[in-house]
Parts: sequence; structure tokens; C-alpha cells
Amino acid sequence: MRSRPAGAPGDKAFVTESLGCVPAPCDSSVGVISNYNQRMKLLVAILLVTLLLPGCYYPTTPVATGPTLQQRFEQSWSAAMGAMADQGLSIHEENRGAGVIRGSRNGVVITATLFTRDDGRLQVEFTQSGETSNDPDLNSRVAESYNRRMGR
Repeated sequence: MRSRPAGAPGDKAFVTESLGCVPAPCDSSVGVISNYNQRMKLLVAILLVTLLLPGCYYPTTPVATGPTLQQRFEQSWSAAMGAMADQGLSIHEENRGAGVIRGSRNGVVITATLFTRDDGRLQVEFTQSGETSNDPDLNSRVAESYNRRMGR
């Protein structure tokens, strides 16, 4: 090796140059093989994790979320009120807490009663009273209007 001054005279820093030193050929090839093996092991590990993780996935069963009882009650209540209006009844009584709507036309009284059944479903009943001879089919027409409004 030969040294020469780095800069101006009096500068004390020296730079050394290599004059033909060649590294041993065996040293570099061992490092390459070792590095290759490590990369392959890492690649295989990543591949296994990528393939095995989706096998652990268990999709959740979708739960049918329908309208709540309150929403179904509101829909049925509105449909019953609308059905009575469709048939020209004048509403005399609305009692949501009791689930009762009462209206009349020409002496015929129609009562709609909404209640929850034991199985959790909502039921609507229409009953007719008063002078039914004036319009004997009024109750069935109100029920048909209700079913139409409910999309049945």
C-alpha cells in the first residue's frame, strides 16, 4: 500500500489506496448461498401463512334483521287508518295504547284492533257492527284496502 497526502502541504490527513488486493473468491459465494437460503425460508414461511390463514376464516351467519315490533305496529296502524279513510269512514276513536281504531259510515261501525300474538307476530282484526244492512260489504272492503296497503 502506498499513502499520499490528501490536500495541501501541512495537512495531516492521509488517504490510503489499495494496490491490487483481491478478496478471496470463497468468502463472497458462502455469503450469497447463506443469504439465498434465508430468503427462501422467509418466502416459504410467508407463503404458508398466506395460505393457512384464510383456512381459519369462519364467516358469520347473517342474521335477518327485520323491522322491530314498534316499526311493524306503526306500519300496520298507518295501513289500518288509511284503509278506513280509503272506504270513506270518519274516525271517531284512536287509542294506540289499546291498539283500537273505530270509525263509521252510514251507521256502520268498523273497529280495527291491533294486538301482538303469542308468537310475536302482529295481528289486525276488523269487526263490523251497527246498521250492517246499509253496507254489508264495508268490512271486507276495509280489510282488502288494508291488505293492499300492506303489500299483500
